[in-house]
Amino acid sequence: MLEIRWHGRGGQGAVTAARLVAAAALREGKCFQAFPEYGPERRGAPLMAYTRLGERPITVFSQVREPDVIVVLDPTLLREPGLTRGLKADGLVVANFPGPPETVRRGLGLTGRRFWTVDASRIAMECFGKAVSNTPMIGALLRVLPLLSVESVLAEVRESFAREFAPGVVEGNLRAIERAYREVQGEEERVAGPSGQMAEVSEAGSMEGRAEETSWEETPWGGLIPGAPTAGRYVTGNWRTRRPVLDLETCIQCYLCWLFCPDTAIQLKEARVVGVHELHCKGCGICAMECPVFAMRMVEERPDGRA
Repeated sequence: MLEIRWHGRGGQGAVTAARLVAAAALREGKCFQAFPEYGPERRGAPLMAYTRLGERPITVFSQVREPDVIVVLDPTLLREPGLTRGLKADGLVVANFPGPPETVRRGLGLTGRRFWTVDASRIAMECFGKAVSNTPMIGALLRVLPLLSVESVLAEVRESFAREFAPGVVEGNLRAIERAYREVQGEEERVAGPSGQMAEVSEAGSMEGRAEETSWEETPWGGLIPGAPTAGRYVTGNWRTRRPVLDLETCIQCYLCWLFCPDTAIQLKEARVVGVHELHCKGCGICAMECPVFAMRMVEERPDGRA
C-alpha cells in the first residue's frame, strides 16, 4: 500500500488532487482511499488531504500518519513546523518551489529522503491563467513515482473537469500536468547526514504553543488538562500567500482598511494607521480593495516569509 499526504491551502485544489489520483487508480483496477482534513476556515487556510493506493482492499481508515510521499502545493508551507512529520525513512517530498530541491532540503534540515521540486504556480499561470497548483503537482508526482500511467490521469482529469469547466480550462490543466511531468527536478539518491546516518524527522506539531499530548497516566490529578493557547497565539499569518504593503505617504487615514479587515490585523498607533500585523494577516486583500487611494497594495509572499 502506498500512502500520500497532500499539504495545501484552501482554494488550491489539494482535495481535488487527492481525489483525481484515487479516481485514476480506480481506472486501473486498484483499490484506493481519498479524503481531506481541515477545520472551519476555508480559502487560504492550511489543510491536508490523503490518498491511499493498493492492489488489495484497504482496511485502514485513519489519517495518513507515516506517508510514503508528501506533496506540498504551496511554497509558503515549507516553513511550517511539522510539515514532514512521520515521513518514512525512504520517503519522498515533492514540492511546489521555483528553486532546486537542495534548497528545500537545507530549509527543512533533513537528510535521508529524496526531494523533488517544480515551479507549479508558474506552470499553472502559463497554462490556464490561475496559480492553482494541484494539476501540475499531479504531473510531478507521476514522474517522481510512476504509480499510475499518465494516460489514466489525463483521462480522469478530462472527464472530471469537463463537467465543471470550459474546454479551454480543461485543456490548460492537461497541458499543466504534461509540463510538470517534464520539468520536475529532483535527487536520484538519498543524501546521508554528516555521520552517514539517515536523520529522523522531527515530530513537532504545526501549531505554535500547542500543548504536548500526554497519556492518561500523565494527566494531572483532579482531571486537569492544560488549556489551549489563546487566539492571539495562533499564527494565522502563516496562511498568507500574498501580503498587503502600506504606503504611508499615500494613506489618507480614512480607516476603511481597519473597518473592513476581518482579522483586525490593521495596526493603529496614536489613532493612526501605521501598518499590518503580519502574524495574523491572512492576506485576503480586502484592505487593498477598500482603500480609496490605493495606499495598500498586495505583493506575493516569498517562501522565506519576506515580501
